[in-house]
Amino acid sequence: MPVSSRTTAVCVLAAAAINPAFAGGGGLLATSGLQSIEGSAGGGLTTWAMIAGHGEEGERAMGAGVARAITDGFALTSASAYASWNNRFEVSLARQTLELDALVEMGATDRTDVSLDLIGFKYRLGGDPVYADYGQFAVGALYKHNRDADLVRLAGAERSSGVDAYLAWSKLWLDGPWHRNWLLNVTLRATQAHQLGLIGFEDDYRLSAEAAVGVFLNPHWVVGAEYRNKPDRLSNAAEQDWADVYLAFFPNKRWALTLGYLDLGSIGGVDDQHGWYAAVQYGR
Repeated sequence: MPVSSRTTAVCVLAAAAINPAFAGGGGLLATSGLQSIEGSAGGGLTTWAMIAGHGEEGERAMGAGVARAITDGFALTSASAYASWNNRFEVSLARQTLELDALVEMGATDRTDVSLDLIGFKYRLGGDPVYADYGQFAVGALYKHNRDADLVRLAGAERSSGVDAYLAWSKLWLDGPWHRNWLLNVTLRATQAHQLGLIGFEDDYRLSAEAAVGVFLNPHWVVGAEYRNKPDRLSNAAEQDWADVYLAFFPNKRWALTLGYLDLGSIGGVDDQHGWYAAVQYGR
């Protein structure tokens, strides 16, 4: 089912409560990235070193967005909000709701959906994606809480809450091959999660890697691809790496719209999960 109006309102109000001196728009268009399905600045599936919003030093930014991904057996809705300061620090909130149509049809559960709450923090260590030769580095953490402890136990996971920690690097090359601007991001993540946490967490951590590339067709349109390595630790529910290709449109510095095609592999024992992803976000 689509995310509730109450959930969307919570995310928007959380951003609105900051009441900052808003960004003056110093950052280049699209250099803030998008809001990932986990709420932090990035692509659809991956987290980037970018700080959300177009704010520069001395400026603040905030925004909110909604994303929807639909595969053959599942549907995921993510509502999120962010606030950032000085192009240095970012905080984000998100609620994910996964519809379990395939599992209900198989008789594996009578629950129609499961929800995950996320709180994210990101800090830019240094650099700049455009003007620094070595790009930009950031560290961050995501606290995740699964709201369905019974389903977590049924899946064989050890915990209903967990924390991800990551180190990300982003670099944007102006006037690269074919006279286009090119973006590259690499993220190393330590995670306790199974399927992002939607089917629970383990006590110990595993390392995983993420990568994303984007090509600016012009200042407003970006086409690219992402790959997210994921740990596979549940014996009764294989977990495979995720990938997508996407097209993002930035009409201005406030709006961003994204459409992508997903390959999510096996989810909850249901193989060959492919589908579409769409997102809209607003920031200021």
